[in-house]
Amino acid sequence: MKWETALSSRIDVALPSNIAEQVAEARRVHHRFGQFAEALDQIRARLESVPVERGDLQKLCARLGMPGDFDVALITWKPDYDAFFYKQLCRRARCLYLFRSEYIFDLETVVVVETPQLGHATYLFSGSGREFVETRILGCFLKNDEFGLGDRQALSLE
Repeated sequence: MKWETALSSRIDVALPSNIAEQVAEARRVHHRFGQFAEALDQIRARLESVPVERGDLQKLCARLGMPGDFDVALITWKPDYDAFFYKQLCRRARCLYLFRSEYIFDLETVVVVETPQLGHATYLFSGSGREFVETRILGCFLKNDEFGLGDRQALSLE
């Protein structure tokens, strides 16, 4: 015997009042940047192995002909990321590096490594962002393949 039935539910779905505007904006952005999908995939592949400073990414995107208002953080942004902490850290950062799914913020006295997503840890390191990227990531993590920031393993630095 084969049968189907629908069960009643108490779940209510509430769409945002501006859902039509959000969909229209998403379509507009896709239309503007969809032509650069292959180049963005290549940039993402590069970010899997080497951290790149935001200014360098902006120059690269400009050379590729992308509109100047393109936010390079969107290259690795995921839909469930929370923009609040990202925006707060950007306002205070001297520079920003993108690396894998991480955003590395170089603040005045500390380096913050953040995945702007609920449930992910935020890592704090003393020193400068450039020193952190050059010595800790490029010099140690990638050469020895001991630790990838995207893997969320325990971390001990001396």
